[in-house]
Amino acid sequence: VAAAQAATGIDRIWSYQEAGTFATTTRALLGEAAFADAWEVGQGIAWPDAVADALAVLDPAREAPTSQTSGRPADPFALTRREREVLDLLCQRLTDREIADRLFLSPRTVEHHVSNVLGKLEARNRREVAAIAARIGLI
Repeated sequence: VAAAQAATGIDRIWSYQEAGTFATTTRALLGEAAFADAWEVGQGIAWPDAVADALAVLDPAREAPTSQTSGRPADPFALTRREREVLDLLCQRLTDREIADRLFLSPRTVEHHVSNVLGKLEARNRREVAAIAARIGLI
């Protein structure tokens, strides 16, 4: 863990002891299998994306930076990067559980993101969200 922290620069944010305490607490809360799965997924997340996700969790109103290189128009609804990912999967008619599995999130977290997307697009249901997203070019 210490080597990974030093390689990613996390040692400048947390001490090794703080990181170890956090990992131990998280492992106890999630259970060994879920922690191992989350740890493996986390190893593949780029540092800027991990920071943006953490900031979005701490302040859901905060908009995560999005890349404008995709050729898509600017998002007039101020969806976060994670909300756009959820929207894309909603438009594929996936359930909350299926979205959670694809994004390595809990179904409750996905439910929260779906609710945010519905609210921001002022849609009453998933079908309406997909229609709005298609109409304005979000998908």
